[in-house]
Amino acid sequence: MRVDYASVSGKKQGHDISCPYTVNIARIEQLSKWRLQEHLQAVWRKMFHSCATQPVAFSVVDSSERLRAKISFSESSQHAHRDWSLSMAETTPPKRILVVGGPNLNLFGRRQPEIYGTVTLNQIHEQVTKEAERLGFDCICFQSNHEGAVLDFLHENIDNAQGALLNPAGLTQYSPSLFDALKAMPFPVIEVHLSNLYAREAWRGHSIISAAARGVVQGFGWYGYIVALYGLVGLINEVKPEV
Repeated sequence: MRVDYASVSGKKQGHDISCPYTVNIARIEQLSKWRLQEHLQAVWRKMFHSCATQPVAFSVVDSSERLRAKISFSESSQHAHRDWSLSMAETTPPKRILVVGGPNLNLFGRRQPEIYGTVTLNQIHEQVTKEAERLGFDCICFQSNHEGAVLDFLHENIDNAQGALLNPAGLTQYSPSLFDALKAMPFPVIEVHLSNLYAREAWRGHSIISAAARGVVQGFGWYGYIVALYGLVGLINEVKPEV
């Protein structure tokens, strides 16, 4: 078990304390249950002396979000001793969707608004993230004007996601490397374009990326991302039509 970092929060009588701490347990490859408890006890003492309110319980989640530990604390007025209990459980990592954009998408909102509209990329990411959370998914949003950075992002997240929404932008017609990267991904990818490529210049109508994508959504403006999201979630969850 590897723990890169842990977020610690405390509670007293149902109220959040005003001084949360971050526990750094980096570079510890194997962390036993007793070692984690020992480390957190030290954090507890720091919290106990630093906070105006004294927390009676706190929890910790590691960076992979697979391990959760809950620490309970009680103090006996009769015996003036402190009792610790530590429970740890493996949890299912959250389902994640990548939202990936290629060159010039950072100019959404000001680039040819008659074609792409006035909604910015950040606004699109916010809407997709919000809708994805409602459907039970986390989003990791990324955009770069550099082909290699897009490839690196996909490689780095090859085992961290269940699906992806991809607007390849200027890489649509000319990136065999992106095509090959998508073919290597173990999850479905939906290609998204704000405009209808077939209604524009002839050269835009040929996407070499489409053959590596599970589906293509285009021509719906920014809302095409939401349309694609619903389709992707349906594929991931293997939704069947109601009979």
